[in-house]
Amino acid sequence: MLAFDAGRAGDAVADLDSALALSDDAELRANRALALQSLGEHRRAVADLDRALAVLDGDADPELLYLRGVSRFGLADDVGGAADWRAYCAAYGPGDTTPHAEAIRARAGAAPREGAA
Repeated sequence: MLAFDAGRAGDAVADLDSALALSDDAELRANRALALQSLGEHRRAVADLDRALAVLDGDADPELLYLRGVSRFGLADDVGGAADWRAYCAAYGPGDTTPHAEAIRARAGAAPREGAA
């Protein structure tokens, strides 16, 4: 992800493609999804996030749901994006603030469940 941090998302995707060819790993897929999002390649990002979430099952970082929601909205899948963001918000307990609550409200009107923002 050094290439991504340096503003070279295309190089980051290429590096992660190579790494994934050696070992299919949920974290590598999540990182590639983030780089793909920055390039506007939301369909590929959703595919990577789907795989990462499936592998991690119940142990997935809620951030992956937020990221998948971003890409679903990028693909004009408002229903899927809102569902991911609701699941993301639900991962936080009552009284907890989700890091992306304001962005979610602004973009989708999908406010976090009561007590979670």
